Amino acid sequence: MKDELFREIERMKAILLKYKQDFVVNKGASDEDIERIERIVGIGFDDDFKDFYKFSNGSGDEVWGGVFSDEPISISFLSLESALEEWTAFKPYDEKQYREWSKRFSFDLAKLDNRIRPFWRHKFWFPFADFGNGVSTVKHDPDFVDYVADCFLNFLRMSNKLLEEKPELFEEWAHSLQP
Repeated sequence: MKDELFREIERMKAILLKYKQDFVVNKGASDEDIERIERIVGIGFDDDFKDFYKFSNGSGDEVWGGVFSDEPISISFLSLESALEEWTAFKPYDEKQYREWSKRFSFDLAKLDNRIRPFWRHKFWFPFADFGNGVSTVKHDPDFVDYVADCFLNFLRMSNKLLEEKPELFEEWAHSLQP
């Protein structure tokens, strides 16, 4: 694991502990697990993504990050198997299907970042984090994003920054888990 990734994981841990959140590390994924998922989905993950998942194969239901979708929102990291299940569920849908679905929703395509297409899933987008009603993905470009990370390490940096700036995300996550 690169020092930079280790520092960001330690930063994340410090933020979580500061706000009295759990930081329970799961058994890490093996190289074989990661290589198997890469073969199935046809995506080569970057080294930091792989090292993060070797460190902990997801965060369970615990908040370990934040993203800015149409608003700041907390996320948990899916296990590789859960992410594969999520990916498999949407793999059969193509762009034509998404165009049909998108007619049901109104958003101004002109306002979207030009790196973002107005569709929810694609076979080359691998979900790795859950935020209640959506996922963050590797090589993903959903409808409402205010930033795009060029690599997993930068995603984690931005996520940590958002958690530092918006500690209320922890409280919102707890409310989202209540029945």
